[in-house]
Amino acid sequence: MSGTASKKKNRQKRTLTILLLALALLGIALLVFVFAKNQPITNTITTVERYTVFEPEAGTIERITWTGKSAEPITIYRDGDVWKIENDDREAVQSVARMVLMNASKILARKELEDPDLEATGLDRPEKTVTVVANGERYVFDFGSETQFRGEYYMRFDNKVYVVDGFVRSGFDVSIYQLTGASEDEIFYDGTTEAETE
Repeated sequence: MSGTASKKKNRQKRTLTILLLALALLGIALLVFVFAKNQPITNTITTVERYTVFEPEAGTIERITWTGKSAEPITIYRDGDVWKIENDDREAVQSVARMVLMNASKILARKELEDPDLEATGLDRPEKTVTVVANGERYVFDFGSETQFRGEYYMRFDNKVYVVDGFVRSGFDVSIYQLTGASEDEIFYDGTTEAETE
């Protein structure tokens, strides 16, 4: 009889211990849930803010000059609602000219460099120079070498050096062939096309 009572008592102790352990685990889980709920949600993906370094008023850009893949610079200018090529009688493909205009209308940077080394950034001898005339004011953008991160370039503007995305620079990689809609094979060294020589 005493053995049966002892077994019963031990069973009750085990049940009570299991119940207390379950309640403790439930309490811990509840605390973790409440704590996690009150924490701000953070994105694990780091995004780099870009900010505007140049954005003239809409419709004020009059002229854009850039160094193309050749040594000769290319200039387009506004004549009413039409964009024309300076020193070239051929008609500019308006969609291409407006693409260049769109690129020049808002230039974004990822960051500004403090005390930049012009030789290390390739800005002592820029690979590309873009000049924008807006409201009679002249703005010059020099593009240097690619940064250590693929797809980013150094750009100098207003005596400051910035890191910009590659598309800012490549937006001005427009050749005279693209601008006139002519094939590169159809253009001779004097600038005339095959059609003009016939």
